[in-house]
Amino acid sequence: MSAPVGGAEFGVRAGWGVLSTACLSTFVVNANTSAVSILIPSISADLGTPINVLQWAVTGYLLVGAAVIVTSGALGDVFGLFAILTAAFVALAAVRPS
Repeated sequence: MSAPVGGAEFGVRAGWGVLSTACLSTFVVNANTSAVSILIPSISADLGTPINVLQWAVTGYLLVGAAVIVTSGALGDVFGLFAILTAAFVALAAVRPS
């Protein structure tokens, strides 16, 4: 019997942990994106800014988010996915408005 690719052996339990972490991360990103998109009309009314201008701001926000996801994946390959994901959640909690 040959060793798994990369020399690491993951059991079923580790697989469920990875899957649940990926699902939680996807949920957080989608919830954040949805919240920003839903609030566009309210922000537009408060700031007196046309919705199309705010849509560009949201698009920029999502583009930066996508760049962070790609960078986090590369850093996860180097430092470990759990460490990077934990650091990302801590950073998100630190900059979240109260």
